[in-house]
Amino acid sequence: MQLPEELKFLSKGQFWSMVVTIVVIYLRQKGWIGQPEEILIGGLAGGFWGTKTVNRFGEKVGQTETGAIAQEELDNK
Repeated sequence: MQLPEELKFLSKGQFWSMVVTIVVIYLRQKGWIGQPEEILIGGLAGGFWGTKTVNRFGEKVGQTETGAIAQEELDNK
């Protein structure tokens, strides 16, 4: 079963990382968790988010360079 196009964001780790961060902020505001737990969970979620963003940026840069090299090879033939 596939998700409809407008719900595909539900399968993304970055979306769930954002949800976890929001829940942690709420729990901290209610006093149900302490600052050390907030920092730990927030750091994990932020690290995941940052890693995915850097990886995606690297993939885009790599695709651009690969496309340019492929076009140059076609031009040289």
